[in-house]
Amino acid sequence: MDFFALPIKRKFECNRQQVKVRRLRSIKKAVEKCCKELENMETQVKKLESEKNILDGRVNEFESKKGEFEWLMKDFESEKLNFESRQKEFESKEKEFEEVMT
Repeated sequence: MDFFALPIKRKFECNRQQVKVRRLRSIKKAVEKCCKELENMETQVKKLESEKNILDGRVNEFESKKGEFEWLMKDFESEKLNFESRQKEFESKEKEFEEVMT
């Protein structure tokens, strides 16, 4: 090997190493940026999951109240029919009473 070739080869190797280091630093920076974005997304997902759990609880509460309301409406309808029946009975007896009184 030539006396001048060795320093040039070393300089070339040194430059290659520097290029590799710069490339690796760039990759490291990109990976760190992606990690940060993933952490932010993970935080957002946790918030959304928490909100979803709250909404699921509210939906369950609503469904329960809806069932209770439907039961109360059926009970009300039954009471209404009972009332109407008793009202007709009362009106019938009232007519009988009026007929007896006249």
